[in-house]
Amino acid sequence: MNKSDQWVNVIMVILILIHFSILVIGLVIHKLPVLIPLLNIAIAFSIIIYWIQKQLRIEQHFIYMREMIVLGMEVIVIATAVYFINTVHRAHWLKLMQYIVFTIHLACLLLFLLFMLTFKMKRQF
Repeated sequence: MNKSDQWVNVIMVILILIHFSILVIGLVIHKLPVLIPLLNIAIAFSIIIYWIQKQLRIEQHFIYMREMIVLGMEVIVIATAVYFINTVHRAHWLKLMQYIVFTIHLACLLLFLLFMLTFKMKRQF
């Protein structure tokens, strides 16, 4: 395993541990509906910033529909999380949506880590 693969695995494990620690801390101190939108905002912003940074590095831009769908969904996640944090009356469907997005982000992290640990790329020059 090369160094870049090791760094990606370490980052994935750290992100998974952050998700599980937020889940445990939120359940223990009964502040889960407050902590999950904050984590959702952080993850959505990091995905958008990564995409922008990637687009700035390349010379020829091909923007695919699936990228736009993911970015659009992350913008919706940010908007609903900000609305959830700022509103006084928190609707049940909004809290449920935050939990679903949290679960989707965690599942994607777990699946990506499993993928990284299962398949090894061997580069031959």
